[in-house]
Amino acid sequence: MNEPRNMFPEGTVMRRVIDYATTQFFEKGIRVVTMDDISKGLQMSKRTLYQLFADKEQLIIACIEVIAEKERELARRLIAENRNILETILCIIENRLKVISTISHRYSTDQDRYTSVMEYLEILRQEAITQGVEFLQQGVEEGFFRDDINLELIMHCLFFRQSAVSKREEFEKFTIAERFINVGLIHLRGCCTQKGIELIDRFLDHYRDKGLIGTNQNK
Repeated sequence: MNEPRNMFPEGTVMRRVIDYATTQFFEKGIRVVTMDDISKGLQMSKRTLYQLFADKEQLIIACIEVIAEKERELARRLIAENRNILETILCIIENRLKVISTISHRYSTDQDRYTSVMEYLEILRQEAITQGVEFLQQGVEEGFFRDDINLELIMHCLFFRQSAVSKREEFEKFTIAERFINVGLIHLRGCCTQKGIELIDRFLDHYRDKGLIGTNQNK
């Protein structure tokens, strides 16, 4: 499990900027939100803002890092509680669904415009794949995942499919939560033993009631 980074502690001016910018980026997309918008929204001088973050790309990366660290901290807490690994994974997924429910489609597509952001996201992707393989291996040992699958390949395919769906226009009519559940979670279900399938199906029932899965209605 990755060690805590805590690069931007709560209560600091930098964290205040990051939290505000994250909300704006999620709601409006990254491209249209300028550093001027952020400084005005925070009633902060541009000089002060640029002293904290040299440019917009640095701020975007900081926003992403805070989101990632919150998820790492959740994982550490769940593991410390000695939950089984599939329950841990589902709790992380549920938290991620709450986060992405506030994200506009433009947020994901706008990231492609910033080279350093994409490079940083690739670092996080590789970290997530490594962590995911470790989680799946523990799940095999606990009897939730099949022991006859290539765990590394499974994780690479999962990230590839999620990324592909997030970038294509024909999927814009579906919410990010719908895409995440129907692509990611169903993919994970296919790797499970009967024991794992039963646990995931109970989790899915909650989202089926919300209409995020199990419907063939046109949007």
